[in-house]
Amino acid sequence: MSAISQRIDAIVRQALAQPLKEQGFERQGRSFRRAEGGGRIAVLQVQGSKWNYGDRGRFTVNLGIWQPMPGQPLLQRPKEYECQTRQRIGFLLPEYRQDHWWQLDAHTDDAAMVQALRQAVLEHGLPWFEAQRPPAVTQLAEGWLTRLRRWLQQRMQRGQRGD
Repeated sequence: MSAISQRIDAIVRQALAQPLKEQGFERQGRSFRRAEGGGRIAVLQVQGSKWNYGDRGRFTVNLGIWQPMPGQPLLQRPKEYECQTRQRIGFLLPEYRQDHWWQLDAHTDDAAMVQALRQAVLEHGLPWFEAQRPPAVTQLAEGWLTRLRRWLQQRMQRGQRGD
């Protein structure tokens, strides 16, 4: 493993391992996964550039939600690229709103990089996962019942009975 890969791994471990573990994620290398219920799995994956070399490198964060689909095998550890819903964290960061790669070289302050990565994931990545959750069953049922009541009232007002 190259020196820059080891350095990125250390930054990822320091920035994300404990905070994501506290949020229910399990770590495997640079990937973190959390079961969301109903077979859904949240995936956060740190991707290093294929051009990383020597003491220069860059990385980004990919987010994804995998969910079981009819006729498809259930995956226990889906890769981010296997997720049906995907997002790059740079598009969620207000200062970028586009693809963003953190840059490393000999002059980079690793402690500042750890802080920036942790802040991006906790303040923007985790809320993205929450926003992808389907409404609770009770919310769906309440919405359905509200529409049914409204429909029945309209029919009654028109003098049309459904019996």
